[in-house]
Formats: sequence, C-alpha cells, structure tokens
Amino acid sequence: MRTITIILYFFFTIIFLASIGVTLPYVFDRANADPNAIKNFNQNIVTYFIAILFSASLDYVMKLFDDQASYRKMAILFVCIGDTAVLIMTCFILYYNSKGEIKGISGLAILGIVAAYIMWWVANYKNSAFNINATLGGNAERPLQNG
Repeated sequence: MRTITIILYFFFTIIFLASIGVTLPYVFDRANADPNAIKNFNQNIVTYFIAILFSASLDYVMKLFDDQASYRKMAILFVCIGDTAVLIMTCFILYYNSKGEIKGISGLAILGIVAAYIMWWVANYKNSAFNINATLGGNAERPLQNG
C-alpha cells in the first residue's frame, strides 16, 4: 500500500500539479499566437526541472541528517557540486535560448526532467512520510481521551 501511495503522490503532485506552471503559460501563449511560445515553453521546462531537482536534493540532504548516515558529508558535498553544475549549465542553456541560438533545448530539458524525477525517487522512496500506519492513538485497544 505504501508503494501505491508514493506512486500516486508522485504522479499527482510532482508530475501533474507541478507541471501546471509549464503547461498553462504554454496554452495561453498558443491561444494568443505568441511567436515566442516555444522559447517560453523551453524556459518553463528548464525552471520546472530545476525546481524538482533542487527540492529533491534538499529532501535527500534532510534524509541524510535524519538517518545519521556516516557518509552524509561526502553526499552533501556531491549534491552541492552536482546542483551547482546543473545550475551553471542551465544558465548557459537559458542564455542561449533567449538569443534563439539553441533549437534542441526541449531534448536537454527532457533529460533534466528525467534526472530530476530520478533524484526525487532516490530522495523520497524510503521517506517515512509515505507510511500508512497511523500512530496518533498508539494502542487501538485503548479508548480515546482528551487532556
């Protein structure tokens, strides 16, 4: 049941709800016949995967502290270096996209989205927030009481 919960959360929240910020501007640009619709769409895809990737990276770092992992310093350093490299690369991509010099940015962005989704799964698969077991009442045999 936990796996179904995390899969449903991933598809509804991470893919559907988070992508609204990409799809709605594109729909409005296309409806208004904006000549920059594709360029804007590419930029929105890049910012989408950056947001997912960085929030997943932060979740992973927080999980390392909760788990008291012995390798957390090295892992945090790798996450920081990786996130910085991705951020620098996307700055160049967005710069060249704004100049109209890159046509294949959608392919690069799709690779970024796949990497962000993988990072999200690495960070959240063992997340205790997705456990179904209710622990509020403790013992189910004991009657509820206030105070």
